[in-house]
Amino acid sequence: MALRNCLSSWKRFPTGQICVIVTDSVITSRFVYEFITPWLKSEDSSWQVQIVSDQRPGVYDSIVGASLCIVMGGTASKWSKLWALPVDCSVVEFQQELAVEGEFQHLCHVADWKSWVLLLAKGSTTDVQEQIMEQLKTWYRKNERELSLMI
Repeated sequence: MALRNCLSSWKRFPTGQICVIVTDSVITSRFVYEFITPWLKSEDSSWQVQIVSDQRPGVYDSIVGASLCIVMGGTASKWSKLWALPVDCSVVEFQQELAVEGEFQHLCHVADWKSWVLLLAKGSTTDVQEQIMEQLKTWYRKNERELSLMI
């Protein structure tokens, strides 16, 4: 909360259909723009997608008010900027089944986010990306109503 209180634009609760996606070697910017974004917009054209990456500093204002966050598990350097997400943001974390880590879930808990961990089988990048899309679509169908109620 100390960090959140220092960000003058921070919103306590989701304010729009903003989806924050943390990119890495599997969830690449290209994958986001070619697959995730078009699919989200086909579900509801009002979705806005914001990318967070190590190469893009100063993203805090762009993720304020987000209602959905998608991230692939990993070290804190990957997801440390997400503290600016609002309370009750839905966070979907994908993890490789052979490299399960729980550190990000600690942040989800203390930040009061609604979090899910979806496991992915080992495979090529393309295989893992296909699994991400399949599981994301299933998760979204089950939780779409809750997402729309937040806004």
